[in-house]
Amino acid sequence: MQELAELGREDEALAAHQVSLRLDPDSPDVQYYFGRTCHQFGRHEAAIKHLERAAQLLETDYFPLALASQSYELLGRKDQATRTVRRALELIERELEQRPDNVHAIVQGAWALAYLGERERASDWARRATAIDPDDPLD
Repeated sequence: MQELAELGREDEALAAHQVSLRLDPDSPDVQYYFGRTCHQFGRHEAAIKHLERAAQLLETDYFPLALASQSYELLGRKDQATRTVRRALELIERELEQRPDNVHAIVQGAWALAYLGERERASDWARRATAIDPDDPLD
């Protein structure tokens, strides 16, 4: 499905996601990838629905919330975007308590902090990620 989305084959990608959703509506992966595809094609209301559901189904996963916040922002719903970024940051901080060297979480946290206007802290987190893995493409 992601391959279809990457090829710009929107209708086919969305139809394939619908099949997956019918087969396993309570899968956080199904919800996340459906939301990601919707986000990619500018279907932000649907993206939010699926990404928020993915976050409910896997309460420790910060990434669906980070992506949902972008859809809220693109719809002009700044307050909801900010609340969603804060929720994602809480999960990221919990993740880093367990795995302080998780570069992906640190990078996402730096993005969240920058979004929230905490530039100094965001810079610190970005430096931390680079120090842990200077070759990580997420940096």
